[in-house]
Formats: sequence, structure tokens, C-alpha cells
Amino acid sequence: MDIDKIFDLFEDNINVKKQVYKDISEHPSFWVGMFTKIIMNHSNFNLAHISVFKAAFPNMDMNDVINAGEYLIYTRSYVFINRLDINDDIHLQTIKDKASLEFLTALKLSMSYFEENEEYEKCAFILPIKDIVEQSLS
Repeated sequence: MDIDKIFDLFEDNINVKKQVYKDISEHPSFWVGMFTKIIMNHSNFNLAHISVFKAAFPNMDMNDVINAGEYLIYTRSYVFINRLDINDDIHLQTIKDKASLEFLTALKLSMSYFEENEEYEKCAFILPIKDIVEQSLS
């Protein structure tokens, strides 16, 4: 008995729909979106983790918790925006296509944070992206 012949009898009668998933995490549009989302939602994150730490450690200085939360937010968001290359045509077009007041605000907040913490190389990286967004919005 040939098992392949048995299964061959059924293959033509089965209508299988295959779902195809495309990994968008390697696209500049994803990076811009994640950067913006992380920065713009950081106040919600701060409120949530502050309340957790207040309950767990009532004697802890909440300014330290806030500073740690901001560090996490801004360094994680920078991981996404840092993947952009303004010399790449696709990346440049994506920045222009995704230009919005929300994206611009996220860029400004990020620059302000890194400037305050004297991470000027990050500011230097973000500045031309901010300029492109401002130019696209005007």
C-alpha cells in the first residue's frame, strides 16, 4: 500500500486558503510610526509605572522613577528613528509621507530630552529629519 497515492486522492478536493504575512518591522514607515507612538504615549507610560512604584515602594523618590521612565522611553524610541537614512530615497520619501504635527512634536520632544542630557550626537542625527518634516508640512 502506497500512502502517497492515498493522500493524492484527497489533495485536489481540498481548498486550502493560505494566509501570507508580511513583516513590516523592517520598513522605514514602521520605524517612524513606532518612534512617534512611543514618544507621544510616554505620559501614559509614566503615569502607569509611577503608580506601580508608589504602591510597591512608598519611600522611593518618584523623581528617580520619572527620570528612569523617560530614559527608557527616549532611548527606545531612538532605536527606531536611528535606523533612518536620509540619503536613501525610500527613507526620505517615507519621512515626507509620514510628516505630521504629531511626528514633528515627537522629534522636538526627543531633541529636547537629548539636549538636556547632553547627548548632542543624537540631536545632530534627529535635526535633519526634523527639518525635512517641517519643510514637508509647510
